[in-house]
Amino acid sequence: MKTPIIKDRRIINLLNRLLGMEMSAASQFRLHARLARRRGDPGVADRLEEMAGEEDRHAAVLIDLIDASGMRPITRPGAVRWPESPFKILELNRRNEIVSVRSYERLAGKYKDHKEFAALMKRTARAERRHIRMLDRLIERPLKREPA
Repeated sequence: MKTPIIKDRRIINLLNRLLGMEMSAASQFRLHARLARRRGDPGVADRLEEMAGEEDRHAAVLIDLIDASGMRPITRPGAVRWPESPFKILELNRRNEIVSVRSYERLAGKYKDHKEFAALMKRTARAERRHIRMLDRLIERPLKREPA
């Protein structure tokens, strides 16, 4: 599929905001993967690193979309947090993914007349929903505790 051209400045502004969210998510997943690995939980670390790579790909799609539209990707990634427990880390990541799904779905619905754009937003929302399911599975399993 070719990259849709977006001329509506409001959409570009929203895409730049989403770009910041994706970049923050990738950083956050990497940071939390490192913590999980340090705590001796390579399974959680591997899943978080996988999700970080997917967030990087989402960011790349947004960059291409903004650039193809003749605009500049401009973003301010949010703060990356380091909660005190593995469970809180997964919960934080899950909440952030829910915000992403809602944002992509809102964009797809609001700009449904831009068919290629709406399809791209729906695909990304599905990928983010997959992250929620992965995080749900990780939250349900016993987690390693912080080393003494």
